[in-house]
Amino acid sequence: MNIEHETNNLLNDFTKSANGLFEISSRYIKIFEQGTYGCAIAKPSKRIKNSLAIDREVLVVVTTFKDQQQRTIKFLLQEIHEYLGRLETTLVVVLHKDRDGNSKLKNWGRDSGLSVLPLLEGESIESTAALEKSLCIELYSHDPFDVTGPVSDDANFFGRRDEAIDLARKLQKGQIRSCLGILLSCIQN
Repeated sequence: MNIEHETNNLLNDFTKSANGLFEISSRYIKIFEQGTYGCAIAKPSKRIKNSLAIDREVLVVVTTFKDQQQRTIKFLLQEIHEYLGRLETTLVVVLHKDRDGNSKLKNWGRDSGLSVLPLLEGESIESTAALEKSLCIELYSHDPFDVTGPVSDDANFFGRRDEAIDLARKLQKGQIRSCLGILLSCIQN
C-alpha cells in the first residue's frame, strides 16, 4: 500500500470516529521535508470547544511514520501559520503510528509552545467514544509539575526562590547538597 493511500485511510478513520465531536471542513495531503502528511481542518462541536477551551478550528495531522521526528512539529507550526488565524495556534491533534510517539510529540510540541494531543492509530480511533476518551486522557493527564530537565525559573519553585538561590550559591562554591521534596497536588473549587 502506498503512503498516500495509507494516510488517506487514517484520515477516513479519524473522520468517522470524529462524528459528533468535530466537523471536518477540509482535507488535504501535503509533502514536507520528504514526508507525507494528511491534514484535516476540524471544527469542534460546542462541547469539545468548551472542554478544550478553544474558539477556532483545530488542525488534525496524520502521519504514517514508524518513528516520529521533530520535523512533524515544524510542519504543524508551518501549517498553523499558513492559515492566518483560522486555526487554534496552540493546540493540534496528531494521529500517528509510532508506539513511542505520544511522549515525543508532546515534549517537542511543548518546547515549541504547542499542545499536541497525540493519538496512536488503532484503539484510539475505533469509535467516537474511544476518540473522545483518548483526547480526554491526553488533555487531562498532563502533569503541570512535569518539567523535562532542570527547573530554571522561579515559577517552578513554588515560593522557594530564596532557598533556590541559597542552594545555587552553595553549589557554585563546590559544596555538596541535596534537595528532597514531596509532590503535593491540590484541587481547589
